[in-house]
Amino acid sequence: MVKEKTIEQIMEQLAQESSSLEEHYKIIEEEQAAIYHWLISENFDILTIPEKDHLLYVAMVILKACKHDFEDLPNISPQEIERTEEENWEIFLSTKGKFRDRLTTFFDNFPQEDLLAFVEDAVSIDEEEEVITQVGREIIFVSMKSLIDLLIK
Repeated sequence: MVKEKTIEQIMEQLAQESSSLEEHYKIIEEEQAAIYHWLISENFDILTIPEKDHLLYVAMVILKACKHDFEDLPNISPQEIERTEEENWEIFLSTKGKFRDRLTTFFDNFPQEDLLAFVEDAVSIDEEEEVITQVGREIIFVSMKSLIDLLIK
């Protein structure tokens, strides 16, 4: 299981590195082409530019944390991405209540609770910054939950 400490180390590492996030995205493209192309696809055109940047950053943290703890990550296909994301959207849309209430279903018996909590924190709406819209929040959460599912299968 990826622990909170690993996630924090990855975030700190990304903040301290002189290399740009673009360089990290190139690494994702080389190592996980289907995931990279999915993350930059038109599926996410509804997101604002800051939300897209945030999505890519959160994905980078998840990928690096999983790689740190699992070494060999599975090679993911576009079909697996589509199927997994569809399953998570079905769960999300079938759950009633406010945003946080809808997330409870995803946490029940989930083996990567710290990673999922990181995603939940990453999509928390900050009233002062207003970086993430309600729609963006849902899209980023479900997409990153799907990414975690794909990497830990």
